[in-house]
Amino acid sequence: LYALEHNRRPRDLITPASLKNAAAAVTATAGSTNAVLHLLAIAREAGLSQTDFDIDQFDAISRATPVIAALKPGGRYMAPDMSAAGGTRLLVQRMQQAGLIVDA
Repeated sequence: LYALEHNRRPRDLITPASLKNAAAAVTATAGSTNAVLHLLAIAREAGLSQTDFDIDQFDAISRATPVIAALKPGGRYMAPDMSAAGGTRLLVQRMQQAGLIVDA
């Protein structure tokens, strides 16, 4: 409700850092290649320039990010398996420990 009351929109929250973190998270979970297109579209809708976030940056992030939780469709495990192992909280902790999270 706070967001509605204060007219906060997704555009107010999307930053180059948030998109870089999303790219790293997708890679760390062996996520869908469609994420590239979706994150680029989100960047454009948020009014970010290509220098803020582009396909080359996504590529560099994906090359530097190891797969931590190999989820389907590209990996071996399903989302409930990740949840049972500690979920998103554990994934983010491991990503932070590896220096894969960009501070906003």
